[in-house]
Amino acid sequence: MSLNRKLDISNKICRNTGISWTKIEVFSMLMKLNYILNIVIGSFVGVFVGHGIYVFWDYKTHPDLYAMQSAPWYTSIFIYGIFTLILLIVAIIIKLIIRKRIKVIIS
Repeated sequence: MSLNRKLDISNKICRNTGISWTKIEVFSMLMKLNYILNIVIGSFVGVFVGHGIYVFWDYKTHPDLYAMQSAPWYTSIFIYGIFTLILLIVAIIIKLIIRKRIKVIIS
């Protein structure tokens, strides 16, 4: 659903329910922030998957380079995974806070 469509829905809610425009503006801003967080979460996951595919391809292409290292070839994937997991947890916590505030505004 596009942002303009969401604003149209917000205007209809304001007219039909008598909710103040300030609450509608806050609701709209929270929905936009939720939308941006969805994009950020998708980007984090995409970067992690892309990095993992690249490292695996590089390991299959140049196994001798990884044989010289003391760490296993998948160490960088593991580090990226931990970093991505931390960022995803933070983003999900923010999304839960937004969802809670949206429910308070709607009710």
